[in-house]
Parts: sequence; C-alpha cells; structure tokens
Amino acid sequence: MKNTPKQIGTGIWINEKVTFGKKVEIGHSSCIGFPVENETQCSIGNSVNIGAFSLVSMGVKIDNYTKIDHYCRVDRGTKIGSRTQILFGTRIHEDVKIGHNCIIAGSCSDNVHIGNKVEHYGRIVHSRNDPNKDYDGEPDPAPRIGDGVIIYANSLIIGGIKLGKQSIIMPGEIVRENVPAQHIFSGGKSIPVSKWNNNKIRLKKL
Repeated sequence: MKNTPKQIGTGIWINEKVTFGKKVEIGHSSCIGFPVENETQCSIGNSVNIGAFSLVSMGVKIDNYTKIDHYCRVDRGTKIGSRTQILFGTRIHEDVKIGHNCIIAGSCSDNVHIGNKVEHYGRIVHSRNDPNKDYDGEPDPAPRIGDGVIIYANSLIIGGIKLGKQSIIMPGEIVRENVPAQHIFSGGKSIPVSKWNNNKIRLKKL
C-alpha cells in the first residue's frame, strides 16, 4: 500500500516517483521530487515533517523522524539521517551526507560529509582555488565533519579540511585548516579543550 503524505496548505507539488513512509507532513507551496536528470528515486522516511516553501530534489533520501523547516533546499544525491533538524532557510547542495541527531543551519556545499550529533550554524564552502575552473565540472574537495562537532554562528568552513570529533568552532571564525578532535578553534588557532579556560564549554556526548 502506497503511503500518502498529509498536505498542509495549498500549492504543493509532489513527483509521482517519490516514496513516503508513514505520517509524513508537507507544508504550503513546497516541491517534493523536483525533476533532476538521471535521478529516478526520492525517499522520505516515517514521521518526516517538511515545512512550507521548501524544495527537495529527486535523488534525495531523508530518514525517519527528521524535520525540515520552511524555505529549505535539499539537492540531488543528499542523504539525511534520522532525527535530524534542518533549520529555517538552510541550503543543502548536491551529494551531501548528514548523520543522525544533527541540527543543521546556514549552508552546506556539494559533497560535504557531516557525522552524527553535529550542530552547524555557520557556512560550509569550497575553496575555489582555481577561478578559471568550470563551476559545474569536477567537484572541489569538501569538508569532512566528525561526530559531535559544534560550528557556531557566522563561522566559515572552507575547502577539503577535517574537523575532528567533538571539536568546537567558535563564532565568526574562518577555518581553512584541519582541527584535531576535542579542540576548540578560536582566534585563528586550535586549542585543546583541556587547556581552554572557559569552564562553560562542554563536549557533546557521543
């Protein structure tokens, strides 16, 4: 038996090729299964909530109990784990992998990999080292973000770097280098959590 999502409002467009789990809700004027060349599947799990004015392309897989807020974009090839929240206005581009129990805001460029229990409130972008390179050609290296990482607001994560497990990127930082596990990136450098003098900072439990 084919599951039918609950539609809240009007102007909702759903591609007939999209498959839905049980208890899915879709908000006003959203587009689910936007046609993309060579993509024939789009899977939305159980108890997923998609807000108003959001776009989910073909080739996307969204796991159970995930919530996508209003005005969000999720592009082809992206996989989002269970119980993850995609906050208002977030842009997730192609082939992004997001783990379970995350909170994602801001933007994620193509091919970013994000672990479990990550909180991301900044921006993730490619380095674009070669300005003459075709934008739609071979993808540039993208960041790999470990489990339990926190990226605070207005921070910018650039290029094919790695953020180790339970690392913390403080607000407004620009990060172009690897950050080791259990380090805080502040003032342009990585500092071990054990040497951080602010006892209000706590690592996320994994």
